[in-house]
Amino acid sequence: MPTEAPLSPWQLPPDHPAEQFLTGSPPLFALARAPRVTYCLYVPRRHGTTGEPQGDRCARPGNRVVGKRSGTDPVSRRRISERSRRCSAGGEHRSDRARPALRSSPMTMTTTRTVEYLADGLTMTGHLAVPAGVGRRPGVLLGPEGMGLSDVERGRADALAELGYVALAFDLHGGRYLGDPEEMLARCLPLLAAPDRMRDIGHAALAVLRAEPRTDPDRIAAVGYGTGGAVALELGRDGVDLRAIGTVNALTTGRPGEAARIGCPVWAGVGSEDPIMPPAQREAFTAEMQAAGVDWRLVVYGGALHAFHHPPVDHPTVPGVGHHPRHAQRAWRDVVDLLAECLPLTQ
Repeated sequence: MPTEAPLSPWQLPPDHPAEQFLTGSPPLFALARAPRVTYCLYVPRRHGTTGEPQGDRCARPGNRVVGKRSGTDPVSRRRISERSRRCSAGGEHRSDRARPALRSSPMTMTTTRTVEYLADGLTMTGHLAVPAGVGRRPGVLLGPEGMGLSDVERGRADALAELGYVALAFDLHGGRYLGDPEEMLARCLPLLAAPDRMRDIGHAALAVLRAEPRTDPDRIAAVGYGTGGAVALELGRDGVDLRAIGTVNALTTGRPGEAARIGCPVWAGVGSEDPIMPPAQREAFTAEMQAAGVDWRLVVYGGALHAFHHPPVDHPTVPGVGHHPRHAQRAWRDVVDLLAECLPLTQ
């Protein structure tokens, strides 16, 4: 077997069949390669012509496989085969034949569609995910980080829909994804300095979510990452009736005097080594929340950098920015717990 070049701690080979899952639902961040313990996807082998199952095999030799998850975890049921199990230390790497299923099972099928709307002088393109079934469901407004809406946020919206929420992953940049750091900063820094613009973006997306017939307009939460989290906070400061606000890597305090208008619990997560959200910023945020009498929580994830929640597949290489798979999963669980507490699916 040919010798392969060594991989960095959080890297998978470009042609690895599990690579595509790194931009999927957040619980699948465990598929990222970690030191000493590596993971990959155990995929079904199918006949090249008929497509009939031909047994299972490991997608990469020597890797251990994410085991079968709990049957109560709809995200795991969506993308990880229930036939998953540990693989042997050998095995043949045949990624060209790997065809892991990407669609939801009928039991967890959701409806997704692209929605267009106007905000900040741009035509925004959001991703709306609606759960199966009938009747109104709680809604979640989901904001992306500074680079903009990507498959990561779309996957999160789909995962929330599978849990039973109507989820809208909203747009920041008029349908553009700003992968170049300089371009992203040129757009986001003026935006972060203009609370009214962020509120306009949030209100426009909120109107789309409320207009969906399956959404209960009186039961909505706003969750966001980075710049999208700042938008969620600004909606709260603007007095929008929300059941919960959740942010990751977003502790903006542009108008601290307006925090008293926040009428719902606020949860915030940040990496301890995030140079963009240093201890002084955390202190300013906690002082703002405390002075306003907000029901707030701040979770500091030890050793995590900025954007620790974002998989490294398409993330620009910037000092102080880095993926942390374990904390990414923990932050996602914290978000889901916040929604379960403040926006229960059954009343």
